[in-house]
Amino acid sequence: MGQVISIMAPRVLFTTIYRKGPEPYDYIGANTRSWFRFYWPRIQSFGLRFLKQNIPELEILEFPTWEEYQKKLQEGWDVVGLSFYLSETHEAIEMVDAARAAGVGEVWAGNYGALTTAIQDKFDKVFVGYSEHQLAPYFGRRIKDIIHPPLIEYLNTPFNIKLNIYGVLFTTRGCPVGCKLPDPRLLQQAQYHPAEEHRACAGLLQGERHKRGADRGRELRLQPPPRR
Repeated sequence: MGQVISIMAPRVLFTTIYRKGPEPYDYIGANTRSWFRFYWPRIQSFGLRFLKQNIPELEILEFPTWEEYQKKLQEGWDVVGLSFYLSETHEAIEMVDAARAAGVGEVWAGNYGALTTAIQDKFDKVFVGYSEHQLAPYFGRRIKDIIHPPLIEYLNTPFNIKLNIYGVLFTTRGCPVGCKLPDPRLLQQAQYHPAEEHRACAGLLQGERHKRGADRGRELRLQPPPRR
């Protein structure tokens, strides 16, 4: 995956935006009025999972409550990084203020929300695009090939019975919508290269075949490349 250089690794926490309610955001429930429906809870960040898989020293926090986030800050961090979208900017700024108040050394930003120039002065560093290679030197690492993390999702029901548990495999990364905002040039530097995609996917598929005997009945879904 990458070469490790012997230096003292900083304590770095990357987190998503906090969730406002006791339950995770539900993609389906937010767009239907029916009581009996499937649930698709937003419980993991694919971007942070990729970072954690390739830089194990990094700690991640996915959709915590506000109280969980504040408690985590008390553990003491050299850096707190926030991954957020444009619509989550208000919550991101609140989390920045909380991190500063807790004595965090630096606050970094990433994901599409970090491209908003009007708020970039709130952060000590802004990452544009996928940041495995940008972040690795902070931990004394040099990453050769990006390793795909195991990603498992499921549909839930009102009776809390999980249905259709499946694995997700990205054959490429990027916004699947294909719009022109943000400017594609900003993200161009971080796109997967085809050879890198094939190595990452081949390694994950090999591991998936190995575990099939102990995990039968699970489905592996491919996330198709975005159409431009």
